[in-house]
Amino acid sequence: MPMKIHAAVVMLPVWLLAGCASYEGSYTPACIAYAGDNIELNGGRFVWDKFTDQVLVNDAGEVVDQFPEYPLRGRYRLDGETLHFESYTGEALPDMHLRREGPRTYLLTDKQMESQQTTGELAKCALVQGGRQETPL
Repeated sequence: MPMKIHAAVVMLPVWLLAGCASYEGSYTPACIAYAGDNIELNGGRFVWDKFTDQVLVNDAGEVVDQFPEYPLRGRYRLDGETLHFESYTGEALPDMHLRREGPRTYLLTDKQMESQQTTGELAKCALVQGGRQETPL
């Protein structure tokens, strides 16, 4: 077998495995957000957390946890470009969709995916792998 073909055959599994894992990582809003989701994907497991800059205080002056059920933890599986989430507690969670735009990978809700397919534009604050990138001055 010629050397170039042999090298390509040997490297093919490595390239495929690297491509499969490329969607793993941390997803946060692509814009400055005062409330939203953070989703971490790693090896078939996820941690889904919520955040807000709003502080609620009860009548006793104690800070109230606005998202007591978060962070959610569980497993996910990839079916094409759709992620199916299953929490360890059995809670029903919405599917999300991976979408590559240039070098960035986005995690879209059903509504955001439908809108993107209709308009051709991504939602402004869609979750993006690695989070919002600062614009250089």
